[in-house]
Amino acid sequence: MRWRSYIGGAAVQGSITAALATQALLAPRILGAVDYGTAVAVLAMAFLVEVCVETVVLALTIRWGMSREPELRRLWTDAVTAAPFLGLLAVAFSLSPLWSLSPGERWTFVAGVPLLLTIWIPATVLIGTAYALHRHVAIARCYLLGAIVLPGTIFLLRAHGSRSFLFGLLVDKVVAFASLAADRPVRDFCRGVAASAAARLEAGRVWREYLPVLTPRLTLLLLSPGLVAAGAMLLPPYQLAGFKVSLSFVTAAGSVLPVSQYMLQAQWGKPANGREPATSSEIRFVLLGVLVVGIAFAAGLLLWGDALRAFVLHTADPVLRRFDVVFSAVPLFVLVGPLSAYLTALGDARRMVLGFAASVAALVVSTAAGGLEWGFVGGNAAFVFFAASGVFSSAQR
Repeated sequence: MRWRSYIGGAAVQGSITAALATQALLAPRILGAVDYGTAVAVLAMAFLVEVCVETVVLALTIRWGMSREPELRRLWTDAVTAAPFLGLLAVAFSLSPLWSLSPGERWTFVAGVPLLLTIWIPATVLIGTAYALHRHVAIARCYLLGAIVLPGTIFLLRAHGSRSFLFGLLVDKVVAFASLAADRPVRDFCRGVAASAAARLEAGRVWREYLPVLTPRLTLLLLSPGLVAAGAMLLPPYQLAGFKVSLSFVTAAGSVLPVSQYMLQAQWGKPANGREPATSSEIRFVLLGVLVVGIAFAAGLLLWGDALRAFVLHTADPVLRRFDVVFSAVPLFVLVGPLSAYLTALGDARRMVLGFAASVAALVVSTAAGGLEWGFVGGNAAFVFFAASGVFSSAQR
């Protein structure tokens, strides 16, 4: 029944929110600003790499399902094979924060980051399979286990300082892989794909199939993990922790909204099964509602965000208040996903790419003028202005 799908989807969203909250709030609360900032500085590039791979693997696994097994096997093979090399690349881009560590800490991260991605990306393949099969219970169980395992491991190993965050992630991904592999339909699906002949290896596949599915999320990737990766190179660990936690509050506001980018993309796309197409007024009403909710979240964070960040990081240092400006961008940030969904449903890839380019330009200029916190504001404003002009300039979809 359809209502079960909605309940299952809501359960999955709730479990994802819980898992993200433990990583974004409990981890810094346990470690403190310096150790947490150090771990984020070293792992920021690995997070960025993984979320890019995750976006491609989940989108294409859900889209192709069992209808394109050879291509799906090629996708999975490419992702799993690339994992350790992507980990080494992430380490190479993290040399600056690595050299500030002791030799023992340094070599732990040098060995641990490739190992982390080698485990994390296969687990992502399994979770993509669970999404394709609508295995809501398996997905929710995986994320809820993560919400317990990650902070629990960090707490037990907190004596190891910044390394405990890496250890927690390693244990969390092993548990996630085991949890998903324990689901029989997921295992059977993977066996079927593994038994098929892989599609031919083609150099152009990245540009033809992998990169296009990244396009709708390019701006979100730039403004969240991308900015954190930039912060790892520009900010000391103490301030990076404050910046990361501030961004986590903003992204949390987006995650609790009762709409998702993928749901809106399906709703606003080509009508199917006799469904009426979405009208321009309907789309504008949804966007206006998201904006109003974003304004409410921004007001709350501007009032209490500083106190909440001080609680999470065990410090009320006035230096970290410079990052309060990101809270003012919440109404813009929560619009990025819905506007990307609209442009994807409309098939307007050109405007989306131009909006992303405008976001990059504004981010660079704003960062140079006022720091990463203003880069976040400028990047959001540029994309929203560019994308929203398409919504309100069209009389009809």
